[in-house]
Amino acid sequence: MIRRLFFPLVTHCSIFLSVAGLETDRAQYFRGLSRQKAAEYNYLGHVQANKNNSHSQITLAESVILVGIKVVAMVVVVVVVVVVVVVVKNYEL
Repeated sequence: MIRRLFFPLVTHCSIFLSVAGLETDRAQYFRGLSRQKAAEYNYLGHVQANKNNSHSQITLAESVILVGIKVVAMVVVVVVVVVVVVVVKNYEL
């Protein structure tokens, strides 16, 4: 359950860093490896789910927790930016 919750969060952070240009070549290499492992994991998960005749989709509770984590992360980023701006403005005066 924890892997299914935090893997998308790590992926989003990695995408944000690569878009921002802050990701190193080494990180891009390991992200490529993790994508390959994730694809293998998803394939094996679907094969196992088909064998057990069960569903391997994320549950509602897990998706709510994931959205909550994303919202908290966005709020923290906004608060940090506001605090930095206020401190810089007060320092200039």
